[in-house]
Amino acid sequence: MKLRIVTWNVFLGMDLKGVLNSIETDDNFKNIDIFALQEASIHDGIEDAKVIAATLGREYKYFQVTAQTIKGFPQANAIIWNSEKVKVNKKDTISLPTFEESVIGRVERTVKRFLPVEKRNSVIIEGLIGKKSFRFYSVHFDVLGFAHKKNQLAKIFMHDKERGKVDIVCVAGDLNTFKILKRPLWTSLSNLATEYGFLDITTTIKWTFSRKVIRLRQKTDAIFLKNKKIKYSSWSSNIKGSDHIPLFAIVEI
Repeated sequence: MKLRIVTWNVFLGMDLKGVLNSIETDDNFKNIDIFALQEASIHDGIEDAKVIAATLGREYKYFQVTAQTIKGFPQANAIIWNSEKVKVNKKDTISLPTFEESVIGRVERTVKRFLPVEKRNSVIIEGLIGKKSFRFYSVHFDVLGFAHKKNQLAKIFMHDKERGKVDIVCVAGDLNTFKILKRPLWTSLSNLATEYGFLDITTTIKWTFSRKVIRLRQKTDAIFLKNKKIKYSSWSSNIKGSDHIPLFAIVEI
């Protein structure tokens, strides 16, 4: 059995029509089993995840939780799943460490003085895929901070460890791993993942975020998988609707 995954930061649904059109026309979205959303919002009183789930089909369910409000727009994480294949028995959310709560160095402590306090969260679903138990996280980290991002990722991994063993664990989302002249390398995040038994299965993808005006492309999104014995493949699709492009993966169960 194959599990089809996608993660996409949809930029507060600023171009929700573009997102929906891409989902309807891009074959990569056909038969998606789990869809992790970052920067989902609410438009005309309706959660973006609800609209996207309805576009995918009647069998799709969703879970969306707002983390903070940005310039009047709710900023939320969400997960959408095919209820005919993915049986969810638990939905949850956890708050990720803020700058004030993180153990950080002097440079980051100086930077945080000039930044507004942001709140980030992760939404989680647990259940069964066939006879296999699973846990799935949709995450969105702060834009700035090196040690800070490591603390946020560690919170996810520790939560998984405390929840107990399941057959499949996946962490997908926007880590905001920006670089300047190829620095930093973000090896601390990959080392942390290895320490907790996770593997980034999207390392061959070159970029997921772009700004055409300044010709900027960055790899800021990722999918981590626990259980290295599972076969997988991953790819991206350069489609319209957001300043990010979606990441796709197929995991063979």
